[in-house]
Amino acid sequence: MKNVDTVHGFSQYNHLFNDNFFGYIRADALHDGIADLQYRVTVGPGVGYYFLKETSTSLASEAGSSFVNQRLDDMDDNYATLRLAERFEHKFGNSGARVWQNVEILPQVNKLENYLVNAEIGIEASITKRTSLKTFVQNNFANEPAAGCEKNDVKLVSGLSYKF
Repeated sequence: MKNVDTVHGFSQYNHLFNDNFFGYIRADALHDGIADLQYRVTVGPGVGYYFLKETSTSLASEAGSSFVNQRLDDMDDNYATLRLAERFEHKFGNSGARVWQNVEILPQVNKLENYLVNAEIGIEASITKRTSLKTFVQNNFANEPAAGCEKNDVKLVSGLSYKF
């Protein structure tokens, strides 16, 4: 029985307009063989606001639009979405330890009953200046999953992280 077949990566560039208000461009790529998702690439711009922006703690919300290109259940699909997101992070002094949480919802613009919700909560602790132990729970929810697949995909991930 297969229980792991996931690759995920994202990149986000933020440009501050003032101390709290920013614009962003984000690209996200996901493969989830268990959910019969060969690929999902999501790209789009938006704006965000830091409600809390301190050295050790940040809380921000984001809103924007995205374009989704995916192959789900051997069918290609492209559509526009809205993107509403929230991010929180707290760093514990200079120890390198931190906790974080984020959630985003992406409803299809012309079919609101088709939506994605991605959420993550985690903890990281430094082992050395360059390495740390990271553990997080990730939940990916697709309201319209591939045939025969569950809507919810929850993962518990632990690993070593290396900082360049």
